[in-house]
Amino acid sequence: MASPSIRTSATVQTVLEFLGAGDSIEDVLEEYPFLLREGVLECIRFSPKLMKHHFTLRLIPVHVASRSGKPQ
Repeated sequence: MASPSIRTSATVQTVLEFLGAGDSIEDVLEEYPFLLREGVLECIRFSPKLMKHHFTLRLIPVHVASRSGKPQ
């Protein structure tokens, strides 16, 4: 099954990965000059459909060492 895409080769997932990594909409538009702002916004609106599969993240506690080298 093909990935949802906008206009040409940019997939919705690719655009969302850029945004999720901290890139701005302007950064995405610069990287993919054939995209329009409305296309990027449509990717954001489409994201709940991509997330219809439920994932659970389990956080694992990490002990931070103090300057003395002992866990806090």
